[in-house]
Amino acid sequence: MSNGQLYRIHQSGVFPETACAESLPGSERVKLVRAWILVEATRWYNGWPCVRILFGAEDGVSYPPVEEDCWLAGSLEWRDGEIRERLNKPLLTPLQEAVWDAVVGWAKNHLKESNAHR
Repeated sequence: MSNGQLYRIHQSGVFPETACAESLPGSERVKLVRAWILVEATRWYNGWPCVRILFGAEDGVSYPPVEEDCWLAGSLEWRDGEIRERLNKPLLTPLQEAVWDAVVGWAKNHLKESNAHR
């Protein structure tokens, strides 16, 4: 189904990373197996806690995406029923630390939920 696409999470649902993203049908479940954590460098170094999460599907690409003005801060991967972390946590202000912890926790929960039916 994903034919190598990445999926971006928005408030209204999971969307394929395409020029014109459409929501995935509610009845069709996507098995997400990895999440890449990216930090928006220009905003981050100005004190704004801006973290992006891009998810990869089971049959999608296994290498990290390239996002303009972002650097890869790590990944989470669902393997053998558990999440494996490879995180390179940057230096953080208290606000950035709170956002980092919340976003990484949310990504872990999303991976677990995506694989709960398996």
